[in-house]
Amino acid sequence: MKNIFRESCSSYERYTVSPSDTARTLYYYLQWVGHFTCLPDFYIQRCNMKSMLLLQTVRGGGVLHYENQQLVLASGSLVLIDCMRPHTYYPRDGEGWEFRFLHFTGGRSYEMAQHLYTLAGGFVFPLTATVESCITRCLQYCREDPIFNEVRISKAISDILYDLALEHQQTETDRLNDVCCYIKKNYAQKLTTDSLAATFRFSRSYFAMQFKKHTGITIHDYLLICRMTEAKRLLDESDLSVSQISETVGFTDAGTFIRAFHRKEKCTPLQYRKHCGRI
Repeated sequence: MKNIFRESCSSYERYTVSPSDTARTLYYYLQWVGHFTCLPDFYIQRCNMKSMLLLQTVRGGGVLHYENQQLVLASGSLVLIDCMRPHTYYPRDGEGWEFRFLHFTGGRSYEMAQHLYTLAGGFVFPLTATVESCITRCLQYCREDPIFNEVRISKAISDILYDLALEHQQTETDRLNDVCCYIKKNYAQKLTTDSLAATFRFSRSYFAMQFKKHTGITIHDYLLICRMTEAKRLLDESDLSVSQISETVGFTDAGTFIRAFHRKEKCTPLQYRKHCGRI
């Protein structure tokens, strides 16, 4: 892929930063930072650049080609791009495009970005007040003196990354709570780790790990508890047979249900019903 840089702008603010040895060794640091209002022929195409790019659309719309996707960047959008990977962006037809950007590296930038991609399930992020304020501060620090402000710049970049992580960690907790609610409502269906991961847009291994971390038990055990809870209610409150209850709560046959019930409750379904006074 050929790198193309056509920075055609009606308004152009851009700073190139040369970090100190201390910054290169210890800090997150900026490489380029700026605020562009693009002309229609603005066009960037690049790859194999050791930088992370945070791009915030302020006004208008742009188009981003990245990770085999074409994405419209509307006002308020925020994307994080690994510039080693091929990517292209330009104004959307018929619209002006104003955006701010940070090219940064240092610290564990690449590893942190991969973590954020995993949390978000992609490269698009919410533009929080904290992130917007930190981008503003980075621009201001570079207007003043980037060398003098290296520690402040590093903190601002760190604040951006950790705010994005926190935002998606909270979002992920909500998603895992949604999984629990879904299982409680649909325990009678054939639910598997694979099907649940697909439904809630998790990778299978990551989903299994995070679900256990969130609930303290595996997906299989959580599903089994939901089924057993309903089975005990039916044994206590209904006259359905063991076979009917087995089918109602999602087991393929009564034998499997009876064995699972005994492992969990240390008695058979009929013994449980007798103990509860049903027979």
